[in-house]
Amino acid sequence: MVLRRYLLIGVCLGSLMAACQPESSPVSESTTSTATPTPDATIPNAPAPTITLKVPSDSPPTTPAPITVTPTPTPNPNISTPQPTTPATPTPQPSPQIISKAGNIYQNPDLGIKFEYPPDYVVQVNQPQKSVDIWQSQDYQAFKAGKFDNSAPPGNLNITVEDNLQKLPVNEWIAQNPTFDSPGNFSPKTVAGLQAVAFRSVGLLEFEHIVIPIEDGSRMIVISHPEGEEHQQAFQRVVSTLQISRK
Repeated sequence: MVLRRYLLIGVCLGSLMAACQPESSPVSESTTSTATPTPDATIPNAPAPTITLKVPSDSPPTTPAPITVTPTPTPNPNISTPQPTTPATPTPQPSPQIISKAGNIYQNPDLGIKFEYPPDYVVQVNQPQKSVDIWQSQDYQAFKAGKFDNSAPPGNLNITVEDNLQKLPVNEWIAQNPTFDSPGNFSPKTVAGLQAVAFRSVGLLEFEHIVIPIEDGSRMIVISHPEGEEHQQAFQRVVSTLQISRK
């Protein structure tokens, strides 16, 4: 009985203690989720990194050549530069070539001719024309003194060197040359060892001519004189002694 009484007392005490405690809320299960971070849209795009690759080269490094810089002098405006002075070239004047009376010989390296002429004649060189005139001494002195200013001077021998660039035959070249009026009476002749052509022309005066082709026919030597006994001897002496330099 006593034991039963103690059990009842214990049950009562347990009920009393349970009634005195506060009512607790049931515990519910909670689900834990991990939030994923959202990138910030306000961050600007970062520039792409620059990658430099060093490629090894089998060639040895080239050493640059040294550069030499020459400074350009600056001219001083206050200093005048002296200018070279060109000496004036005198203008050649025609002049007679008078050689000894014993044997007058005339030589012209520019024209490539050399000849003899009578002692009572003089040779006048015409510049810059490629020709010479052979005068009787008295006629030349009168001509230089101006005695023939209003009239035709007396005739004289003449030697010219003319071009024949087309290398025309002698007769054709003569026909096309306006110097000769009505050429005719052609005949072959040998002068200075070369084949030549002799002929006559008729104008205000009648002339006798000899044309000698030289330098493969590209040039012509022409010897002329007025018809008549006055210059015939001088003409024959010039033609017979003529020497031509080959170029």
